[in-house]
Amino acid sequence: MEIRAYEPGDLDTLLKLFYDTIHSVNLGDYTLNQVNAWADGHPDRAAWARSLEEHFTLVALEGGAIAGFGDIDETGYLDRLYVHKDFQRRGVATALCDRLEAHVQGRAVSVHASITAQPFFSRRGYRLLRAQTVWRKGVPLVNFVMEKPPAVARHTYLLESGRWLATGNYFDAAGNCFPLRGETRVTKSAQTWRLNGFLEVCAGEPQRFCNDYEIAAGDRPDVLAWTSLNPALGVLRGAFEIAGAAIFSHYASENGAYSGQETLLFRDAQTYENAGIAFCDGKRLSAWTALLRAVRESQ
Repeated sequence: MEIRAYEPGDLDTLLKLFYDTIHSVNLGDYTLNQVNAWADGHPDRAAWARSLEEHFTLVALEGGAIAGFGDIDETGYLDRLYVHKDFQRRGVATALCDRLEAHVQGRAVSVHASITAQPFFSRRGYRLLRAQTVWRKGVPLVNFVMEKPPAVARHTYLLESGRWLATGNYFDAAGNCFPLRGETRVTKSAQTWRLNGFLEVCAGEPQRFCNDYEIAAGDRPDVLAWTSLNPALGVLRGAFEIAGAAIFSHYASENGAYSGQETLLFRDAQTYENAGIAFCDGKRLSAWTALLRAVRESQ
């Protein structure tokens, strides 16, 4: 897939893609009367051209064909994100959105998401602010005002559904170093999500440490409480706290015997640096450093 800047010569192709997508993909969530009002086949070409040129607009190509496009303004308003009906669930929307959000890094990103697109943005860490009814040619259409707060806007790990692979080093209580590998899968819904993963230490007989986190959204988007059932340590409770490019985690077991800290540092949308340490009765039990890399999956 190639992502490039919008060119004026793309206009007619984008207008057709917009019309075809709404009259096929969005028709699953809106009536024929609604999609006809939304995209009537007679767009204001001058207004579209002006908007696409004023905004930061990107086009995705697959095999030389335009598969999707999206644009965002300098305030962080994500105006359009459309993927051709023949290129759905190939990661096109994700690739475009990654680049659009990165363009306004450090700002909140807002979007008026259709019924069709709302689950996609929810999985990316956008919060639902309110539903609203907009009118097109006298026809009401429902969409959702959503926002990705500035504190979390840059983060792709934890706050979005996805699969990540880890490689690094594990240090036991005596300081001995062993290679490790691991995998984490984040499955996100609107208010709660799960993080399932393991770390496998390659030390003679491989040792595998598994975790199953349940994470709950609270009043603050930068603080996320979690509970984990660890087969070896029992129930752990903790919180993820987001500060700029870092995600910090601290936790303790229900009986107070085990505790620990972990840091995830954003390197880019597909890469995080990870380091953590675990204690038992106040003494170091283990520590690790790892690099997490996203596995691109269809979206």
